[in-house]
Amino acid sequence: GNERDRTQASGDRDIKMIVFERRFDMIVYIIRHKHVSAKELRLKFEVSDSTVRADMNALSQYYPVTSIQGHGGGYSLVMDTPVFCKHVDMLYHISETIVRIGGIDGYDAILMQEAIRALLQIELHGSRNYL
Repeated sequence: GNERDRTQASGDRDIKMIVFERRFDMIVYIIRHKHVSAKELRLKFEVSDSTVRADMNALSQYYPVTSIQGHGGGYSLVMDTPVFCKHVDMLYHISETIVRIGGIDGYDAILMQEAIRALLQIELHGSRNYL
């Protein structure tokens, strides 16, 4: 009973971490390459088309991922806010995920999220000078 439950919970956390890491890497890849095809993501991350679609669907809940259908289609990020602001916002969502899957907890989690919030505030209030 109890040992198997612990092993199952550990396995579930490992799977969540693998999915989280892949999705994080996908977002970073899209940021770096501006626009990527579904095929490019499938080959780069060695997953199926349906996994790419599921990952992009999940990521679009938190990040401004746009999907373009047809020839020359693929995925990109809508860059309608300052890049730094978008990255800080992304960091905040990533930190929430890390906390949720148990990768970090307690005081460290609070410090990490406070630091990210502070960066976001600096960007939101300081960006007027640069626009």
